[in-house]
Amino acid sequence: MWMRLSVLTITLALFVVPSAGRTTDDRSCGMYPKDVLERGGGWNGCELRDMGAKALWKRESNEDTAVLRFTFTEGHDSFFRAVTVTQSSNGTAKLLLLAQDRKRGSEPESWSRRRNLSSAEVAELERLATESGTWDFDYGSWDGDDLYVHCQLLEMERAATTGYRYSSVNLSCNRPAKLMPLVNEVVRLARLKWDATGLVR
Repeated sequence: MWMRLSVLTITLALFVVPSAGRTTDDRSCGMYPKDVLERGGGWNGCELRDMGAKALWKRESNEDTAVLRFTFTEGHDSFFRAVTVTQSSNGTAKLLLLAQDRKRGSEPESWSRRRNLSSAEVAELERLATESGTWDFDYGSWDGDDLYVHCQLLEMERAATTGYRYSSVNLSCNRPAKLMPLVNEVVRLARLKWDATGLVR
């Protein structure tokens, strides 16, 4: 079940949602810039940091490789999957999947998976990202003025010599046709899957 809310509700939600003792400034543990947090993003920052992920927005601009991260968060915060692709100067890349499953009343279960990507796979991923316009955002959302509640959120980041880019989409409720070829390729490369309810796991 999902709901589409008005612009007024969006403004309220961006300041109400970060409960659990964390403020807007610290709830991502430094993993996302303030602009992203103010737009309601960055929900798994502390968990990603604790699992060894790096803050891409703080990455040195003189590094000659690009790093992409796609973080899928289930709408009720019961799990997330973060796919990081670190490109090498020879065109290949290393893919790292960080995952966490959370069950109420028990400790979260974290796990990871790695694989190498060929130069052809990296080129295809970059082609799809370019065609979708994902990296045209500085900080932005594919949802426009709508906020979808209880939907799976996908946060997309890219850090390269051209700077840091961030965009997000409420994936299980708003599936922009232009974006879906890129999402499907990320799911395939990370060996994730769509479940029966339309979530990426």
